Amino acid sequence: MKKAHAHPRLSAKETGLIAQGFTLANRLLRQTTSGVTLDYNLGPRGAWIVRLIAGGKVIHPLDVTNFFEISRSVISDELARLLKARLILYRKSRRDGRRVELALTALGEKVSRRVRKEIGQLINQRFVSYARDEVLSFGRMLDHFVFAQIGDPSAQNKLPQPAIPAKRRRNRARAAAHP
Repeated sequence: MKKAHAHPRLSAKETGLIAQGFTLANRLLRQTTSGVTLDYNLGPRGAWIVRLIAGGKVIHPLDVTNFFEISRSVISDELARLLKARLILYRKSRRDGRRVELALTALGEKVSRRVRKEIGQLINQRFVSYARDEVLSFGRMLDHFVFAQIGDPSAQNKLPQPAIPAKRRRNRARAAAHP
């Protein structure tokens, strides 16, 4: 059981620093994947989609749409670029022949390893002055920040979560129902 902690009582300046860190970390991660993006003429999410497919986080095109919470047309364009670059392919679902699944080609697997390596190098370089347990704790905090839900008994804080529009809730429920 996790030990309960007192509310951190962060100032506006401190919360601003954390929010700025999230924003600029995102920019840094995009820069890290920009080599793959340029080499294969991908969209801004292309390298991330390859990693999601490799990690089994997305199986169907709708899963990608739901993950990024953007329109199907934008994801269709991203997937078309990945197809053109020969990094992914569509295959008929073994479970449901009416659906298609996303899979990596041999080149896609190679690109996935490259992205994983480059991101790993960035993270290891940036956290070199921290102990392993500190870095892993930070990772757990990020995971909790992103995925914690109201009413989650493991939630470390009880701050309100931003409201999720009804369409996004339906998309998330649909994605969860079709593993």
